[in-house]
Amino acid sequence: MLLTGERFTAQHAYECGLVSHIAKGDLDGFTAKLAADIAKAASSTLILGKRGYYQQKEMTIEDAYEFAGRVMAGNFVMEDSQEGVCAFLEKRDPQWK
Repeated sequence: MLLTGERFTAQHAYECGLVSHIAKGDLDGFTAKLAADIAKAASSTLILGKRGYYQQKEMTIEDAYEFAGRVMAGNFVMEDSQEGVCAFLEKRDPQWK
């Protein structure tokens, strides 16, 4: 739309990969649930993931995959990640630090 001025539907945006989900009906409820789901995650993991995303954006695909692998390996040894695995195995809610 920015480059051509042409309008398109939400469904078309979804099919093109411009959006990952289409909220049908209750947009406020959808965004509130999405925010609540994000808030349940360990902040250390969210920070690491967001920083990693922005760092790899300018890399070649090969370098980005290698970098992402290092980030994921580093994330796995973090205390909150270990808590997440334990909580999953023990079928309980995680207690993030």
